Amino acid sequence: MPSSHVPRRLHLAAALDRPSVYDADEYLAAARLAERGTLDFVTLDDGLARPGPDASAVLARVAPATRRVGLVPTLTTTHTEPFHVQAAVATLDWVSRGRAGWRIEVST
Repeated sequence: MPSSHVPRRLHLAAALDRPSVYDADEYLAAARLAERGTLDFVTLDDGLARPGPDASAVLARVAPATRRVGLVPTLTTTHTEPFHVQAAVATLDWVSRGRAGWRIEVST
């Protein structure tokens, strides 16, 4: 009996986390570099529990300036209402033309 072989694909990502940076151009440059390096997606932590920018807003700014790389914000579900999370991810998905993801975090 032949064994079934499922091909596996490695997905490469880069974290754009820079909590002390508030300039969107820094995140834009990093996302473009990740895209040129053929990474599959970039992630960005949310600044809910610590100083830093709103991840979904920053990636919504990055979306029109990139064409292929996936955009995956970390959104906490502890203090954020589900409809706010849904709206943020849906908006990012719309402005990125289907390249949005969501990394779930539960804050302390």
